[in-house]
Amino acid sequence: MRLLVSDLGGLMASPAALLLDAGMPAPGVGLALWRASPLGPDWLLHPEGAPAQGGVKLAAAPAGVLGVLAAATPVWLAAWPDDPPPVLGDVAALATLLAGRVQALRARNGALRESLVTLRAEHEEGRVAMTRLMQATGQGWPGAPRLVHADTPGPAPALPAGRTRLRRLLPAEIGGVCGIGLHLSRAECGPGSALRLRLLAHESERVLGAWVVPGEALVAGWLALDLPVPAPPWREGAAVEIDIDLMTGDLLALPEGPALRLFRAEGPPRFTRPAHWEGASHGLALPPAGVRLGLPPHVWAGVPRRLTLRPGEHREVVMPALPVLGLDRLLARLRLHGGSAMQAALHCPGSASGWRDFDWQGEVEIALPLPAALPATTALSLSLRQLGSQPCMVEWQGLVGVRAGETAGHR
Repeated sequence: MRLLVSDLGGLMASPAALLLDAGMPAPGVGLALWRASPLGPDWLLHPEGAPAQGGVKLAAAPAGVLGVLAAATPVWLAAWPDDPPPVLGDVAALATLLAGRVQALRARNGALRESLVTLRAEHEEGRVAMTRLMQATGQGWPGAPRLVHADTPGPAPALPAGRTRLRRLLPAEIGGVCGIGLHLSRAECGPGSALRLRLLAHESERVLGAWVVPGEALVAGWLALDLPVPAPPWREGAAVEIDIDLMTGDLLALPEGPALRLFRAEGPPRFTRPAHWEGASHGLALPPAGVRLGLPPHVWAGVPRRLTLRPGEHREVVMPALPVLGLDRLLARLRLHGGSAMQAALHCPGSASGWRDFDWQGEVEIALPLPAALPATTALSLSLRQLGSQPCMVEWQGLVGVRAGETAGHR
């Protein structure tokens, strides 16, 4: 005699199942009910109400079986693969069993809650101890960091005017990193230029350090950038992402690569007050490059989405506080109704798209690059001017943000 199961996965996954012997009525309880039915020389366990068809041999005892509802010990329990479950003569015996299980679960839940309270107390004690340790070690002079990676600067082509993005994965882990160096072969920049550098955990794309250096602070040689506190001990690769906005007439040359140095703190924590630190980006999880990201609905509060312009009229729509942290470009989509002689432009502090014409279908998509030195929240303006002889309506259909990829041609 074999004991078969029609749905082995369902029985094994059931957290609370009750087995019914052949001929026993099914009780009205909120449990998974499985009926034992003869199948030739074997017995088959199948869900109550399902036909008794073929199955597979029960080779291991299901953990969720509470018991067997039967008038006497069934013969098929002799084929049970382990210690058989208890035989329950009636519903009253089942109620007694369930009451005992509830009491045991309550006791277990109480023990778990007590363990959770103990763990929370230990966690708080650990935080207090860590804070006191950092306060104690922070009273000393910051120790000298250890150089863990250094590139030899090579040929250094001058960067073109406009935006350049560089990315580099370093052969070192991010844990414990306390500073980074970037080699500038030549630097003759004014206030209109800026360099933004982000230190990332490569796998998770989390920002552990961010600096924005204005053009007048860029000088030839190694640009040293410190973290206020060393990076946590994460087992991720260290990556560097560099954005450069270069004004026409300014000169900045970087070795191909670019050439970087990486420093790690030794011994006690190294606390510093870093120059050019961009605290808003610290801990930011950067979005994937090239993905169009919708902006929060609240940015549209008070912003008219449809405007009607008379011939020769100029109109400006302002979003006063647009969150742009982690974005490199904004894309606006507009549609014109009832005319075609219309132009539109986007601008924010330090950047403007210039006037754009609507196409023959009355549509236009405007891209606005965001400066590297732009704060986390900025004002965005949409300018419109009507050049036709008849009034027409403009609909602002959408606005998204994009994080750019690496600039081609400089590695």
